[in-house]
Amino acid sequence: MARSFARFLLLTVVLAGCASQPTRPPPLSALRVGTSGDYPPFSDWKQERPNGFDAALAEAFAAANGLEPTWVRFRWPELTSDFSAGEFDLVASGITVRPERSVLGRYSVPVVRNGAVLLLRRPRWAPPPVGSRGELSQALAEVRALDRPELRVAVNRGGHLERVARGLFARAQLTTIPDNAAVREALATGQVDAALTNTTEAPRLAEGLEGIEHLGPLTRDVVALWVRPDAPGTGARRHSGAGAGLARGQRTGALRGGAASANPRGSAPTRPFRAMTTRQPRGPQATLVV
Repeated sequence: MARSFARFLLLTVVLAGCASQPTRPPPLSALRVGTSGDYPPFSDWKQERPNGFDAALAEAFAAANGLEPTWVRFRWPELTSDFSAGEFDLVASGITVRPERSVLGRYSVPVVRNGAVLLLRRPRWAPPPVGSRGELSQALAEVRALDRPELRVAVNRGGHLERVARGLFARAQLTTIPDNAAVREALATGQVDAALTNTTEAPRLAEGLEGIEHLGPLTRDVVALWVRPDAPGTGARRHSGAGAGLARGQRTGALRGGAASANPRGSAPTRPFRAMTTRQPRGPQATLVV
C-alpha cells in the first residue's frame, strides 16, 4: 500500500513539473523578401539589413502575419528570372506595375504613383527648352526632339525604366547600367548627357549637380509590392478581408502608420511619403493593410 502511494506521489510530482514548464512558441515561418538595395527611398542596403519605405512595409506585413522576413538581394537584370524561379516570396523594391509581371504574380495595393523623368544636361546642339512642361504631350515632344545619335542617355538595366527608354529613344546612344546607384555617377561625371529616372528618385539623383533640367513626367506609373501567388500570409486568407488585397492585387486596403495611403481610387502619396524622397527614414513606421 505504501509503495503504491509512493508511486502515485512520484507520478503527481512529475506531471506537475511538466505542467510548469513554459510552452515554447512555434518557430515563425520565413517570408523571403527580394529587394535591390540600390533604390532609395524604397530600398537602401548599406548595412546588415535593408531599410527604406518598401522594406518597412514588408517587415510590417510579416509581423502582422506571424512571419520572419529574410532578405534576398537581387540585381535588376535578373529580377524576373529570380521571381519565376521562386527565389523570393515577394519583392519590395519600388516595383512598377507592368502587365507582363501580372502573369507571374500579384500586386499589393498601390504604394505610390510615379512617372519617368529625364534628367538632362542640355548639349549645345539641342533645341532650346520649351516654356511650359505641364502637359505630358509637351514633355514627350521635347524628349523626342532630343532623340539624335549625339545624345547619350543612361538608364538602369533590366527594370521598367529601360523599357521606357527604348520606347522613347530610337537613335540616341543608350547606356544600360545594372547598378542603379551608378546611373547618377555616369551623369555626374559627364559620361552621359542625360539619365532616365522617375519622379520619386529624380530629386536624389539631381542633388548637388549643376545645370540639370527635369523633363517629365513622361509616363504615368503605379508602384506596388510584387507577390507570388503562393507567398506565406496570402493563400489561406485569399478570400477574407486582410488577405484579399495582397493576394488578388486589389486596392482594398491602405498604407497606414505615417507613411502613405491608397484608397479605392488610388490616391497620390501623402506628405510623409514625399518627405522620404528627400531623407532616408530612420526605421519601420508603416503597416500594410491588404
